[in-house]
Amino acid sequence: MPNVAIGSDISANQRQLWLADLPTQQKVEELYLLALHNEVDRLQFSLQRISYPTQEVVRFLLLQKFEQDQLILTEELAVFIAAQKSQTPNYLIAERGDGYEFSVPAFDYAAVAHRLLKQARQQQDMLMFVLQAENGELNLREWLSGSSAQAEARQRLLLAELNRLSPQAIERLIAQITTEQVTSWLPASSVMVQLARHSQNPALYQKLWLMKANDELRREITRLAEQADFFAQQQLMVAAANPRLKQEALQALVSIQPMSNEVALFLIEKLGQSEEATQVAHLLAQSGYQGWLRELVSSNRTVKQQAILAVLNP
Repeated sequence: MPNVAIGSDISANQRQLWLADLPTQQKVEELYLLALHNEVDRLQFSLQRISYPTQEVVRFLLLQKFEQDQLILTEELAVFIAAQKSQTPNYLIAERGDGYEFSVPAFDYAAVAHRLLKQARQQQDMLMFVLQAENGELNLREWLSGSSAQAEARQRLLLAELNRLSPQAIERLIAQITTEQVTSWLPASSVMVQLARHSQNPALYQKLWLMKANDELRREITRLAEQADFFAQQQLMVAAANPRLKQEALQALVSIQPMSNEVALFLIEKLGQSEEATQVAHLLAQSGYQGWLRELVSSNRTVKQQAILAVLNP
């Protein structure tokens, strides 16, 4: 590799030639083997002995290989990478924008190091979450507290790793929610929905339907209507108690074919309530149940006959 003064600007073509240099790539492979064996002191010493500009290219390609191979970082390797991140770039390359030109690092190892360290922190957070959850050491309320950014990051982590948890670990997390006497604290609705869906826990669904209605809850109602089994129908009947979800929950129940005896009895009870009869009758009529409604008017004294007839004969 040609001897180019430190601090020089290089061309894009020159950069590509340096990256493709075979002896440089061989040196990267040698250093990578040291990293695999966690021989970080030898790795650091060997890198420092390389002259410039080769050292800068090797540093970039080595960190890039760490990233591409998704190398699991030991504590020593993380320290090594942090040290590389702080190295000042010695070779720049010109980039042009709309009417201006600026210089950027030709080998942006600092950006690669930043991504590697960020990923390592995420892996560590994931591992700690799984271990604490499996060992029954995770206090969900405390863990999801803190700044909004931290809470959102941990919610994403929980959702991403939920499938890795054992049923026992999930049940322990759910118990922390369902044993709360009040709903002054609940996880975000996205977390609640996924935990409920994953566990099929009725007590957790009951807490879920007490939450403020939003798109997450409405999508879960739609999903339960598609699931359509006995459990799903039970949850939809509970969801109908939330005034903000009532329309969607009742519509979902009416859409399930054939209608079960449990749902029929539930709807008949609603048809017997002054504040519910008209809404339920409308939904049933729109779904093709006019005949059943007429039968109820003539044979069931508990239903609000006038409200039903007003729907059938507008």
